[in-house]
Amino acid sequence: NLLQAGSMLSGSDDIGNHYRRIDDLWAAYDESVWYQSGAEYWTKVDSDVEGMLGGFGHISGTDIAGSASFIVPLIKDTKTTQTRVALDCGSGIGRISKHLLSKICGKVDLVDQNPQFIESAKEQLSNIPQIDRFYALGLQAFSPEENRYDIIWIQWVVGQIRDTDLVLFLKRCARGLTEKGLIVIKDNVNRKDEFIMDTGDHSITRYLGFSDSTCISQ
Repeated sequence: NLLQAGSMLSGSDDIGNHYRRIDDLWAAYDESVWYQSGAEYWTKVDSDVEGMLGGFGHISGTDIAGSASFIVPLIKDTKTTQTRVALDCGSGIGRISKHLLSKICGKVDLVDQNPQFIESAKEQLSNIPQIDRFYALGLQAFSPEENRYDIIWIQWVVGQIRDTDLVLFLKRCARGLTEKGLIVIKDNVNRKDEFIMDTGDHSITRYLGFSDSTCISQ
C-alpha cells in the first residue's frame, strides 16, 4: 500500500534539504504545524480562479475539458445526471463544481479547509441549483456521508495531506461511495522515485507509483 511503498523513498524540499526517507520529512514537521502552515498559506490566496490555480488561471478551460473527457465515458452507463451526487474535495471556490460536476450530477457537495473559499463558493455558485452542501473542513478530518456519492473528485489537494491521513481519508471516501461510485484523484506526480516538498504551502508532490500503490479498501 501507499505507506509501505513510499516509506523508503527519499526526497527533497525547495530550499535544499534532503530527506533519506519520507518518514524523516514527517518527523521534521509536527502534524499540527504541517496543517496549520498549509492553512495559513491559503488564507493569503485570492478567492478567484487565478488564486486557485496559482497564477495559471488560463489553463482552467483545458483542465476542465480534459477532466470531462475522462469522466463522462466512465459514468454514461450508470445513473442519470439528475440522480448522481458528487463530492468536490479541496473545492476552493468551486471551479470544478461549477464547470464540471454540476454538468454531470444532480447534486454537488463541496468541502474545503478554508472558510473564506467556502463563503466565496456559496456566493459564486448561488444560481446553480445542483450545488447542495458546503463543508469548511480539512480533508484529514472530513468523513463523507456513507453511501451518498457516485463521484468523489479529489484534484490538486492530496499533496496537502500527510501519508497516514491520506490513506485514512481515502478509506472513508470508499465508504462514502454508492455501489458503482468512483473516486477520481487528479494531481501532479514526480516521474522519479522521490518526493518533492514545497515549503511555501506545505505540500508534497509524490512519486508516479503513488497511484498504483494506494490502498483504499474499507
